[in-house]
Amino acid sequence: MIGNDVDIEEIKDIYEKGQFSLNGAIYHILNMTHKQRRKVFAYFTSIHKQLSVGDFGFMDTVEFDAIEETISNLVTYDGSLISKIPNHWDQHPGDYMTFVITTMGVISYPFLAGNLGG
Repeated sequence: MIGNDVDIEEIKDIYEKGQFSLNGAIYHILNMTHKQRRKVFAYFTSIHKQLSVGDFGFMDTVEFDAIEETISNLVTYDGSLISKIPNHWDQHPGDYMTFVITTMGVISYPFLAGNLGG
């Protein structure tokens, strides 16, 4: 799965399928608006250097809280929005980091693909 170095081919595959699996849990990515995608992309690019050195301090910021809320309203697990599942991450803590990095990449994919000529 996607780690600190984003694998554009893996992101493309997830984007096209609209879903990905982590430890047997299947997450579906819903359609989103340009504004939602733009917001996540802008944030994702602003933290790129931090991700590349394994600095996850951004996760304890108000800005990240807003991005996490956007993502949680665009992804479902077992038919429910992540935002509507109480304690989802308490039950799946090992999936959280990969989930966050993956979803930011997938949501940003149309912008990334444009920069790569795709």
